[in-house]
Amino acid sequence: PGIELLAAVAQPGLRALYRDADCLVLPSRHDSFGMVVVEAMACGLPCIVSDMVGAREAIEDGRSGWVVPLGDAATLAQRMIWCVDNRADLAGMRVAARAAAECYSWEAYGTRLVAVMNAVFGGPA
Repeated sequence: PGIELLAAVAQPGLRALYRDADCLVLPSRHDSFGMVVVEAMACGLPCIVSDMVGAREAIEDGRSGWVVPLGDAATLAQRMIWCVDNRADLAGMRVAARAAAECYSWEAYGTRLVAVMNAVFGGPA
């Protein structure tokens, strides 16, 4: 009860779903960098992901979401139950999730890319 599993959702409908949700759960076995994680966090949605999701680097464990070990169903269930039982605390995590997502904006990506290119090709520091 209280958990809704959704099929694929078109991009225009995602924002409303993120805003209505309590958290995003992505316990993927293989995911190079799930943009869904950063998109959800940009809408202030804390995330629970497996340690195989590339976007795990965007999550500060216990502050903007959680990273759980792959295949550890007990820990995944524990985090999900915590979210249901601690909605007020979960709501407080929304600010941290939003702030973490800002590090993954296209502007921030461009800044990091230029820095890497300069380091590789000897451009300005």
